[in-house]
Amino acid sequence: MENAKADKDPNQDASLRRLIALYPACFHLSEHERRPLRVGISGELEAADTGIALVQLRQVLGWYCGSIGYLQNMIAGADRIGLNGLPSGVVTEAEAAHAKKRVSAQGG
Repeated sequence: MENAKADKDPNQDASLRRLIALYPACFHLSEHERRPLRVGISGELEAADTGIALVQLRQVLGWYCGSIGYLQNMIAGADRIGLNGLPSGVVTEAEAAHAKKRVSAQGG
C-alpha cells in the first residue's frame, strides 16, 4: 500500500483547510494532532454546507483517516470526536488492530 501522503493532491489540501476552518476542534493539519473521528461523521459532513464537492469530501476524509498520524492515534479505548471536538464514542479493539495493520502496511 502506498503512503497516504503520496496519494494527496492539491485539492485535498484546500479541502482539509476548509474543514479546519469550519470545524477547528475536530480537524487538524498536523498528523500528530489528528484524533479518531466519530463513526458516521462522513454522513454528517455530507449533509452540512461545507462548500466541498461530495467526491472531494469523501477523498479528503479517506486521506485524512488513512494518514499515519491518524492511524497511530487509533488506540483501543481512545475517544472518538464529533465535529465539535467533544467525545462521541470510543475506538474498539478491532478498530485499533485494523489501524495498526494499516500503519505496518504503510511502513510506519
